[in-house]
Amino acid sequence: MIDMNSKIRYILAVFCLIACIVNGQTLSLDSCLSLAKKNNPQVRNAQLEIEKAQQVRYQALTKFFPNISAQAFAFHALNPLIEIGAQDLINSVQNEQVRTDLNQIYQDYGQNADLEKMFGFFQYGVTAGATAIQPIFMGGQIVNGNRLAKLGVDAAKLQSEITQRDVILDVEQLYLMIIGLEAKRSTLLSVNELLDTLTNNLKSAIAAGLTTQNDILKIELKRGETESQQLQLENGISLAKQALCTRIGIPFSDSLQIITKDVLTENYTVSGADYARPEKELLELNVQASEIKKKMTIGQALPQIALGGSYAYNRMFKDKNQHNGLLFATLKVPLTNWWETGHKIKEHSISTEQAQNNRDYLTEQMELQTLQAEQEVMVAEKQIQINEKVVENGKENYRIAKINYDAGMVSISELLEARTLLMKAENDLTDAKIQLRLASRKAEIYR
Repeated sequence: MIDMNSKIRYILAVFCLIACIVNGQTLSLDSCLSLAKKNNPQVRNAQLEIEKAQQVRYQALTKFFPNISAQAFAFHALNPLIEIGAQDLINSVQNEQVRTDLNQIYQDYGQNADLEKMFGFFQYGVTAGATAIQPIFMGGQIVNGNRLAKLGVDAAKLQSEITQRDVILDVEQLYLMIIGLEAKRSTLLSVNELLDTLTNNLKSAIAAGLTTQNDILKIELKRGETESQQLQLENGISLAKQALCTRIGIPFSDSLQIITKDVLTENYTVSGADYARPEKELLELNVQASEIKKKMTIGQALPQIALGGSYAYNRMFKDKNQHNGLLFATLKVPLTNWWETGHKIKEHSISTEQAQNNRDYLTEQMELQTLQAEQEVMVAEKQIQINEKVVENGKENYRIAKINYDAGMVSISELLEARTLLMKAENDLTDAKIQLRLASRKAEIYR
């Protein structure tokens, strides 16, 4: 059963997706993920691979059914293929006297009766037939071929799941990158507002003769530094948005907006549900496929039995149709293939052992990957706690510096340095929150 929170999230995702499609300007994280599942070329190609594997399985299923073929042949020659005449019959007689008598009879009666002297055969004709062969035993090749085709479908589904998961993680990473860059831009804008305020105050102080132009120059130097940083941030945001649009399959627009509210502040917990990584299942399928290929190789050296029947029709003589049919059985026993097959079996045995070694090794690597992801979550959580304290200290340091600056106890350079330190602390906190979100997602994937 789907809980109420899941239903609400799904409804919100649908509405965000519709809004994105309608105006193409506002994107939430859920709408980006929905669009990526629908439009991303890698995801679509992975789904097409499933269809291809399914067609291969259908091909394998046809091997269980009879192989039926039909053929037809017709010809019409300029001259009969076989010609025979009365003189040929007469000459075939060995007895000279009989031959003389037959020749005389033909001259006396045959010519008077307008009998042709030559007769032709096979000048035109038609023949057609059909044959059906039903495999009975093919050494297990058909059965194992269908098993291998089914494994291909399962492997394509697992690979599609892996591809979709990686694409979603990539999209979320880009989305969070944009959020982080925009958060840093907002922080930089607050620094620019401070510089504008200080500039206006200093201009009034200079006009009153209370300070010198030197402080204005320091502010302008700082302003040039912030403008350079802002230019880099704007360029980074634009490139990240273009990359995001490419991943989710929508046109890029300069007016594209990202919904950043509550994305970094919401609590993201790793699901505790049982989850089998598709990579592990894929490795197991690879081992099974190697074993099936070995069985198919053995089947090539086993006897093969088939039953069949055929029907034929021909008309080689005028007004004479002929029909015929037969049933037959075939037995094929390879006699000299065992030598070659023995080496093939050893080859497949080695391939199976390699697949098992890869499965065991990569399974251990995935377990290490899981531990690493969990440790990254712990480190990110501690880093956030550290950065939050640094931000609090930075705010307090800036507050004191501002009070002392207003009282004329510290220089403007110290005030700007305090604000710069606070900006860096805030940016580091944003990076830590993004890192925690990504680490939590990886921990969920790799568990």
